[in-house]
Amino acid sequence: KTFLISRSSSRIKPAFLFPKASLTLNPFLRREKEPGFTVDRVGANITHQQQLATFTDGYINYALEQDNLDISEATRMQGLGGQDISIYNKSSVTIGLARDSSVPLFTPTSGQYSAGSITYSGLGFQNDYHFLRFQLEGRIYHKVFDRLVIASRAKVGAIKATAGDPFTPIEERFYAGGGYSVRGWARSQLGPKSSEDIPIGGNSILESSFEVRFPIWGMLSGVIFMDVGNVWSKIAYELNDLHYATGTGLRFQTPIGPIRFDVARPVFEKSLPFQFHISIGQAF
Repeated sequence: KTFLISRSSSRIKPAFLFPKASLTLNPFLRREKEPGFTVDRVGANITHQQQLATFTDGYINYALEQDNLDISEATRMQGLGGQDISIYNKSSVTIGLARDSSVPLFTPTSGQYSAGSITYSGLGFQNDYHFLRFQLEGRIYHKVFDRLVIASRAKVGAIKATAGDPFTPIEERFYAGGGYSVRGWARSQLGPKSSEDIPIGGNSILESSFEVRFPIWGMLSGVIFMDVGNVWSKIAYELNDLHYATGTGLRFQTPIGPIRFDVARPVFEKSLPFQFHISIGQAF
């Protein structure tokens, strides 16, 4: 199970320096309970966002936080090299770019979305972790025959420890599996694990999904899909080590987005059980 408890209070200043820009200050206090760890984060980030063109925004973000990490001893030994690190600071800057021409908002039927970001951690303030992280993601939506929507997505990312650090933070690593990932696996269950079968995350990820969405009756629609992906401990994308899952689902349209129910199963690992996912909003 995964829980997110968050408290934050954002302050936004529009038209900061430029007419189509904004400055956001967001102090936060949140707890993330993931399958492999629990982390309490307290800190703040400040973001300057600028509209660069129609559908396109760029941003730069600075984040300063202190984390309190709780993991099992086996995960500490195999995921963090046995080092007793539980309370630490991170000071990082992220530069990102996003273009979104997909419409409508909650259930896109046409257009594209693409985004990329790069993060560097290690900027003083008693920073304990140094790493470089990047991620790229793209989505395409296309309507055919006025009835069907073809949707696809791809995601790639990597994180590398720098300044002589022996490993990357476990909460900043990549995880795969779940309702917004490779749906034939439960959340975070695809990728490196400890001897206790607990996810410890990886330093590179590659994912892709393909969906055919179709109306059924009124506000009810259906989907068939295939997902593929994996997470690796090192920065390596081994295509012969990808995992595949296929499934089907139902969508019930509401004013705040579709209520989604998906059922999926791995294609080649027949011994694994079916996975069921319920959430609000499309998978992508």
